[in-house]
Amino acid sequence: MDSWKEDVDCCLWDGVTCEDETGNVIGLDLSSRGLHRNIDSSSSLFNLSHLQRLNLANNDFHSSEISPMFGRFPNLTHLNQSNSSFAGDIPFDLSHLSRLVSLDLSYSLGLRLDTSVYNALARNLTQLRENFLSTVNMALVHPNMLLNLSSSLTSLNVVGSGIRGNFPAAYSRSLPNLQLLELSENIDLTGSLREFNWTISLKYLDLSFCGFTGVLPKSRGNLTKITHIFLQYNSFGGEIPAASISNLAQLQFLNLLGNNFQGRIPNAFENLSKLTFINLEGNRFTGQLPTSIFNLTKVSYMDLSGNQLIGPFPEYATGLSKLRRLDLSDNILNGTIPPWLVSLPLLQYLFLQDNLLTGNIREIKGFSLSVIDLTNNKLCGPVPRFTFELENLNYLRLSSNNLSGVVEIDMFQKLKNLQELDLSGNRLLSLDTTHNFNFTLPSLTNLLLSSRDIKEFPHVLKAFTGILDLSNNQIHVPIPQ
Repeated sequence: MDSWKEDVDCCLWDGVTCEDETGNVIGLDLSSRGLHRNIDSSSSLFNLSHLQRLNLANNDFHSSEISPMFGRFPNLTHLNQSNSSFAGDIPFDLSHLSRLVSLDLSYSLGLRLDTSVYNALARNLTQLRENFLSTVNMALVHPNMLLNLSSSLTSLNVVGSGIRGNFPAAYSRSLPNLQLLELSENIDLTGSLREFNWTISLKYLDLSFCGFTGVLPKSRGNLTKITHIFLQYNSFGGEIPAASISNLAQLQFLNLLGNNFQGRIPNAFENLSKLTFINLEGNRFTGQLPTSIFNLTKVSYMDLSGNQLIGPFPEYATGLSKLRRLDLSDNILNGTIPPWLVSLPLLQYLFLQDNLLTGNIREIKGFSLSVIDLTNNKLCGPVPRFTFELENLNYLRLSSNNLSGVVEIDMFQKLKNLQELDLSGNRLLSLDTTHNFNFTLPSLTNLLLSSRDIKEFPHVLKAFTGILDLSNNQIHVPIPQ
């Protein structure tokens, strides 16, 4: 370490913590220091016999093995070797760290943990509260063996570890204090939530990209502290009982993307006042939009796309003042776009494409909007002039509707950030390019005007160098070179 000077007391060195009374080094934080040498058994590091905390995270030890000498720190309570390119078998000697409270070996892709070492760790690390083993190869460790860990455990992360088999539903009996459970990206890990005996302490649950099946339990009354639920890309199905979500008052994140849930989305969001993220995309939900979801006051991300939702929007909504992204595309929604929807103050991304929406597009007053996609609906009438006041707009996609009227090219002069304009497939919508205008759209790269009954090449576009689509029009004169 360049900052460590021999003429300076080592207790004053960056990353070094000493005990006040004895001067013994008890803490060493070398995380993110660009270390790239192997740590072999002769390293002076192992002379620090009083060490309690050791952090080597975010370095590059070139796929070297973890030295057995790391098991020679009798007072060590925290060991972090995450994201440091260690490889090989985790040494049995780590099981000698009987005072260990936190162990983090995650994100070193070459590490392996066999059953004998795992059993020794589970047997001897009786004070362990945090166990992070993400991407450690645990293919030989059966899920039932996870129950042998310390009953004091509060955090368990085995993301992408290759663990396989049926996750024990009665885990809470052995791990009653668990607050964080991350099992994601283990495609051969199976189980059913209906049979789970949940711990009341659980705050963070991530089962995404696994092989879980079945339906959600009718009640999760004991999950009063949970803040994050990630169940995306499993094979869950059936209807979601209202009672399973209505009491989750602390919930902030809910992700059910890419399952087989069906039936109505329960109108049971009244008590979820802390919810900021909800993703129900890619299921088989039917019925109308639940009105209570539009009264959430803290939600910033909402995605209900790729379902079979029907009916109109609610006429009024009292929430969504923090909403930044709304995706309701690829459903069967009908009716008009309500004024409140296009006036949300923080909304940046609005995706309503591939529905059956009708009527005129209301005056769009959401000045934060960056993307508007209304493609493939049944919208009619003119493009509202207020649209051309949205200076933050990057993408405006209005293709395949029944829009009409005249769009004058000078309307776009304030849209300096516009990257894509798609007015294709609106045969009753005319583009007035009969005048010369002294402005350009510096960010525009895609201009899509197909199937618009254009009869001559718009001369104001002669200098345009991006992607220009004028197909299926009535242009009979040569296009300028």
